[in-house]
Amino acid sequence: MALIPQDQLTTLKSAADVMSVASTAVATQEEMSIAHLINSAANTGCTFVVCTKPISAELVEKLKSMGYTCKYNIARANKYDEVVISWGTGRQA
Repeated sequence: MALIPQDQLTTLKSAADVMSVASTAVATQEEMSIAHLINSAANTGCTFVVCTKPISAELVEKLKSMGYTCKYNIARANKYDEVVISWGTGRQA
């Protein structure tokens, strides 16, 4: 289920409805955050972004299936803490 819209935050929902939202909220917010990062970069002419937080394996696989390249920064103490997401053939990291 999608997130509860802003204009409905003061409307009491059933427990089943909010449990459905809660069960997918973390993944939904993560995807929206990465989409914002990518789309904002594309609007400035960039063909890559550096995400400085871990991304779930499920989202990395979704990005790859959509044509993105995901590379981890192996120089970090935990290589999964930073991922470079790139697309296209332009300037990349």
